[in-house]
Amino acid sequence: MARCLLTAVLALGAWCVLSVVSASAQGTHEWLVNSDGDDSGGCPQQCTLRAAIEAANASEGGDRIRFARGMTIRPQSWLPALATADIAIDASDLGGGVDQVPQVWLQGAEAGDAAGIEITAARAQVRGLGISGFQRYGVGVVGAGAVDALIEGNWIGLSSDGRRAEPNRLSGVAVVGGAAGARIVGNRIGGNSVTARTGHGIVVGGGGSINAELIENVIGIGIDGSALPNDDGILIVDSGHATVRGNVIGFSAVAGIEVRETRIPIDISSNWVGVQRSGETAANDVGIFLGPGSAAVRVGASAANVIAGNRVGIAVEQGARDAELWNNWIGLVPRGGSMSSTDLPRARVLPNAERGISIIADAANTLVVNNLVAAGNYGIVVANAHTVSLIRNVVAGARNGRTQVGIDVRAGTGVEIGGKRGLGNDICRNDVCGNDICGAEVAVRLAMIEEAQVLRNRIGPDVAERVRFDSDDRMDTGIELGAGVVRTKVQQNQIAGAAGAGIAVTGRNARDNELTQNAYTGNGIDIDLGGDGPTRNDPGDVDSGPHGLLNYPILESHTVIQKGNQLHSTFSGTAQPGAHVQLYVLDGSRMNPFAQTIRPADLNGRWEAVSLELPTGSIRALAISRTRATSEFSPPWEPTRRVKVRSGVSYLVWRGADTSIEQAFAGRFAEALETVWRWDAASQDWQGWAPNVPGAELTRVRHGDVLTVEFRQGVPENFFMPPRGAAGERGAAVWLYEGLNEVSWLAGPVDGVEALTALDRAQPRLLSVVWQWDDRQGRWRVVWPRLSASWTPPRWTADGSVRLWIRASRSELWLQWP
Repeated sequence: MARCLLTAVLALGAWCVLSVVSASAQGTHEWLVNSDGDDSGGCPQQCTLRAAIEAANASEGGDRIRFARGMTIRPQSWLPALATADIAIDASDLGGGVDQVPQVWLQGAEAGDAAGIEITAARAQVRGLGISGFQRYGVGVVGAGAVDALIEGNWIGLSSDGRRAEPNRLSGVAVVGGAAGARIVGNRIGGNSVTARTGHGIVVGGGGSINAELIENVIGIGIDGSALPNDDGILIVDSGHATVRGNVIGFSAVAGIEVRETRIPIDISSNWVGVQRSGETAANDVGIFLGPGSAAVRVGASAANVIAGNRVGIAVEQGARDAELWNNWIGLVPRGGSMSSTDLPRARVLPNAERGISIIADAANTLVVNNLVAAGNYGIVVANAHTVSLIRNVVAGARNGRTQVGIDVRAGTGVEIGGKRGLGNDICRNDVCGNDICGAEVAVRLAMIEEAQVLRNRIGPDVAERVRFDSDDRMDTGIELGAGVVRTKVQQNQIAGAAGAGIAVTGRNARDNELTQNAYTGNGIDIDLGGDGPTRNDPGDVDSGPHGLLNYPILESHTVIQKGNQLHSTFSGTAQPGAHVQLYVLDGSRMNPFAQTIRPADLNGRWEAVSLELPTGSIRALAISRTRATSEFSPPWEPTRRVKVRSGVSYLVWRGADTSIEQAFAGRFAEALETVWRWDAASQDWQGWAPNVPGAELTRVRHGDVLTVEFRQGVPENFFMPPRGAAGERGAAVWLYEGLNEVSWLAGPVDGVEALTALDRAQPRLLSVVWQWDDRQGRWRVVWPRLSASWTPPRWTADGSVRLWIRASRSELWLQWP
């Protein structure tokens, strides 16, 4: 059992020395500084700080140095280092802390080329002091023997009112020379950026210092919010396994936090960088900088950082490797400190002016996951970087500024935007790996890169689901592939609301990029090769430019057959020999992929695609060359309303208006009609109708219904479904697409031949051939061009009864007769 003995009590006025000695001869001594002088010796009667440190170093046991009152101490030379274990210099009982003014100050203006306090032994503590004006660092933790130091509640580099800088010219706190386990907690440090010196707030480095903990310090910010700059707020160099947590860092001339030459993981979490807890801006040049030789730095993986208002939010560059950026609020400031998703709509938008995240200059193996980025000029920039995965991030331009590009890849290798490749394999949630991007002139831009992947992203304000803060809704281009983009996959993205192109391939040497399986809604043009709007097909398709301006496919026919209990939909047409074709259907305002060819187009360009889906909307097609280059979309193609039927059973998809069966099959077809069956997808069964059968379960047909129709002998071969209405018509005009168009004449009464003559004069060579349905003869008649003995149609009326098939030579707006 340990036995304690009180060996000495000395009391003279306001000073004393208390020594408690255990049976093991280890003691705890308390030295009370009662003089602001700088003499050696004199303790305990006339005890200066210098004398107290000398006495503590000479003591056999742990020592605590306290202060009898508030005072300012002006050393005349370098104070002795804390060279014996377990020495504490503690003025915390008189004041000190992040927001409380210390009452004991060390002022170094008369100390020469000296540090304030230096620690070289284990478990030292420096608490509650103000330390300013030294030529070297304010507090130094130096050497391998300096383990487990505690620097807490000090003001370092500030004036005594906390509003002005009185710099320690070689950093506020330095942990160097292999020191381990230092804890720097709850200090206010600033003002150390000076001419001709490199002055950081806290520097951990040199000689492999490890296991430092930098926690809840305020760095670079005065007590009134004023700017008291350091070069770096925190610099970690030639060190490892540091924890940087809960600090508020502002006004740094270089970076709020800089990491270089590290080997063991560094954790940076819960910091506010570039903004004060009050929400006021405190811009650093760069918020967090991961530079040369840094490795395995984790930013936000433990808890999100707030990084806002800086020039650049996070910079990963100059060979930084294996960085991970998780869950950070970049350009967003939580109100009230809460960072839950429910509080995101109330967040203040404060973009990092130039870039949210910058990954450049040979950075490698960078993982960027689930960050919220309110973008300044650029959201995320990647340039000359290698193996970069951007997964589940939100990037949105702010309303109060112009965002040029959401994600801007300028050069690199192994870049993945969304998807599940490489580093992203195990971190997707609910199989959602893509990014949500909106509010930029260009959402995603790529240049000078090969074999990138842009997968499963939601692009545009209508589909970017996880944007919950106030953001812009502008977007000129969804995805742009510029110069030097080769063999890149752009797949399974949702792209909506681009005023220009959903995907634009603008680089003349961009080639072999696969733009397939994306969904499009409300874009000016969904795919644009060359950035010049729709590109016409041309014979031979020998072109230069993006993707060789590959011709789009031509759709020609659609048939439906039944195999067992399944219906198969078959499309066919022509395309460049060797190309595959992918088909899309217009579902409301959204265009989705639904089928593609199994075999490429043959030597004559013939192709066929089979699908179990029976599309009800307009169809568009893409050609995909042997090298995976993708064409623009074909014009919308309505599976024909003119159907070849035969005696017996015919399958068809109803393309006309919703109507009764009697109206649908009126005239000569009604005379030959035996039965009509409609496939009901909900019940997976057929519903039937027959003439004169009361109470039949099927009475009407709807646009998109799949029908089986049985006719008696003698049915006319060509059946034309009634028009669905003014589909494709725009007010007093009709938009014609290259190839066949079905049109109902809805303009005023007019002579048909005169109308076609006038229209041809206004738009030469637009109309190749025009057929009109002749009700009397029950067949189609050519009315244009006018040939010898051509049929002269009766006068056209505006009731929709005049039905035309027009083969147009190009896609163009066709003005109707007034």
